[in-house]
Amino acid sequence: MPFGMVLQETTEEGKDGEEAKKKIEKIKTREGKAIKLVELLDEARDRAIQMFKERLESDQADTKVQVDVTKIEETAEKLGISAIKYYDLKQNRIQNYVFSFDKMLDPKGNTGVYLLYMYVRIISILGKSKCGKDTATLAELKEKSAFEISNPSEKELALAILRLPEQLEQAVSDLQLNRVCDLLYEISIKIADFYRDSKVLDSPEEESRILLLEAVRKVMEVSFNLLGMKTIEKI
Repeated sequence: MPFGMVLQETTEEGKDGEEAKKKIEKIKTREGKAIKLVELLDEARDRAIQMFKERLESDQADTKVQVDVTKIEETAEKLGISAIKYYDLKQNRIQNYVFSFDKMLDPKGNTGVYLLYMYVRIISILGKSKCGKDTATLAELKEKSAFEISNPSEKELALAILRLPEQLEQAVSDLQLNRVCDLLYEISIKIADFYRDSKVLDSPEEESRILLLEAVRKVMEVSFNLLGMKTIEKI
């Protein structure tokens, strides 16, 4: 089973006043340039903590931290380690890729942080809804109601989560776990489209849309678990 190489970006000092040059090269373990796993995990946690601190100090409403201050370090550790796992596993195993902390912890794009943010947002909406606030209420809703498609974005999101069995089968047959990552990212994009086109809370379709979001949450939770990523409920 072939694997690509993990590369790193290095900076080479310029000679005779020339500007420093950046280049991509192999991580050379024999030269002591490899990062130890414990250092990697600690660095991811520390960077996530710093991200939370910067948001705490920010005056912008959209960066407000929802996590209990006493649980920031615990949440940061889950976020940082999950981001590393996702960044590694989303790569096609036969291709080379460049190791980058900045890309791992980017809150936008195809990253573990972005996926967990979308998951947390679903939990937030379920908690605010009168019909999705707890497990018992959701169970009752499932008994009395059914999901109905009312717009194209709902249909696309529903079709995306139905692809989980297919992606798992392909991941096993091709020995490529990145297929699960691809599905997670696709679902997250469809969630964003769904939010853009569909009001959930206090809408005539609230019950149906809560059922859809709960199904999406479950599929994401199963996928995160398969990738060894721990979920969080606030960010």
